[in-house]
Amino acid sequence: PYPQLFPKLIAFCYHWCGSTELQLPVKAALIMISFSSISLLSWICPNKETNLARFILIVAILFGANLQKYIDHAYADPLMSAMLLASLGFFWSWQQTFQTRSLVICVMLAIGASYSKQPGFIWTLFSLPLLLNLSAPAEKRLQAKVATGVLLISSLLWLLGPGRGVADNGGVISASFSGRDYIEQLLFSLNTHLIHN
Repeated sequence: PYPQLFPKLIAFCYHWCGSTELQLPVKAALIMISFSSISLLSWICPNKETNLARFILIVAILFGANLQKYIDHAYADPLMSAMLLASLGFFWSWQQTFQTRSLVICVMLAIGASYSKQPGFIWTLFSLPLLLNLSAPAEKRLQAKVATGVLLISSLLWLLGPGRGVADNGGVISASFSGRDYIEQLLFSLNTHLIHN
């Protein structure tokens, strides 16, 4: 079982187009959702000139990154990555200002990332709650605890409901490990994705 936000977005786009024959509008909509999520990062600063510079920098980075294969094959990676990075940006903004708005957007984007692809759950279940509770000053601890509760409940609703058994998919595990143990798989991944990519 996979998180269903991405497939539901695809289905909604096809439904909106009225046909499964039209590919360009669906791909454009998926790109715009990811782009909109990451573009939120440019607006976390109150200075408008700085926001415009950040927005231009983000656009330049996105065009420089080779995302074509992920978009062509309709992978959930760009959507999950965009939401996770934007969530991280709003966490940083919350740390600077402790505005409730930044925290709410951070939590919403984190939930969106986890409902897009399983690696988002690492951020939603462990990393973000830990960072929130370790970095909150005394007067904002209640905010951090409420946000942590929302993150944990939203994640566990999927993991204990429709996502039950997500870690027990033997076919995917054996295909990705190809007979390697955990250390060999880690070294293989580092070699494939960092050294030879």
